[in-house]
Amino acid sequence: MNLDDLARQVNAKARLTGEFVLRSGRLATEYFDKYQFEADPVLLDALAEQMVALVPAGTEVLAGLEMGGIAVVTALGRHTGLPCAFV
Repeated sequence: MNLDDLARQVNAKARLTGEFVLRSGRLATEYFDKYQFEADPVLLDALAEQMVALVPAGTEVLAGLEMGGIAVVTALGRHTGLPCAFV
């Protein structure tokens, strides 16, 4: 899958419209919910495959913030063969 198609799929899956109350208490009419694409195994795998090129040479461990980063780092680890740590 090329990057433009991937970006369109992520946008279609994760960009939500409606009325959302943000943590700050402000209202928004658009919201980007990354958990939407993280919950789609095919889309998450395609993203991880493209992210491999972003991992610097010599990287020994991939780290992700707990909860929000676990799915992405685990998928990326599958493509790079690198172990994962969760912070």
